[in-house]
Amino acid sequence: MAIQSWDALASKPGSPYAAADFSAAAYALIAQQVLYASDRMQTVPYRIVSEHLSAYQALFLMFGLDVQHVATEEFVAAVPIVERRTELSLDVTLLVLTLRSLFHIRSSRGETDAGRAVVTIEEIREEHQRLTGRELEAEGSTLKNLIEQTKRMGMARTVAADPNSDQPYDVAIMPGIARLVNEAVVSRLAAHYQSKGAYAPSVESDEPKEPEDGDE
Repeated sequence: MAIQSWDALASKPGSPYAAADFSAAAYALIAQQVLYASDRMQTVPYRIVSEHLSAYQALFLMFGLDVQHVATEEFVAAVPIVERRTELSLDVTLLVLTLRSLFHIRSSRGETDAGRAVVTIEEIREEHQRLTGRELEAEGSTLKNLIEQTKRMGMARTVAADPNSDQPYDVAIMPGIARLVNEAVVSRLAAHYQSKGAYAPSVESDEPKEPEDGDE
C-alpha cells in the first residue's frame, strides 16, 4: 500500500477535511490507541480514519501497527503486529484482566449495548476476587484512578450509575478491549504479575482454539 500525503487526501473532490484534520486524526489514534464514534471527542477522528482506512493502514504499518476497523461497533484500533512488553502496574494489570473477563461473559450472553458492557463496581470487585484471589480496593478514588488508566488505553470508562443505585458510578467496558487484550496479551500480562508473586488466573479468549492432537 502506498502512503498518501495528507494534502493529497484533503484535495480529493468532495473531501470535507483539511490536511490538518488528517494529521490530527493520526495523532489521536496514536495517543488513544482506540477511537470510538460514540465518544463526541473522537467522532471526527474516527470518521476520518474509517473513511480512509487504507491510507492509515499503510502509514501505521511502518510503525508495526495494524489499524483495524470494526464497523458493527464503530471503532478503529491501532493494534501492535509484533508482540511487545508494556510495563503496567500490578493493580492495573489485574484490573485489565478482570474487565476482559467481564466483557467476555457479558458479550457471550448478548448483554452489551452498542458493543459496550456496563458493569457495577460490585461486579468488578467480585470478579477481581474470583480471578486473582485478591481484594480490590474500591473505596475513595483508588478504583476510579485505575479506571482512568484503562480509559487512556481505550478499554473502559466510568458512566453514570442507575438512579436507584447507591454506587457513585458504573463502568462501561469498551469493545476495543477484545482486540487489545487477546490470548497472547493475556499470557504476557499473567507473566508480568506472576513474577510479582500474585495468583495467575486463566482468562478465556474469544479467539478460536486450534484442536489438540487426538481431538476430532
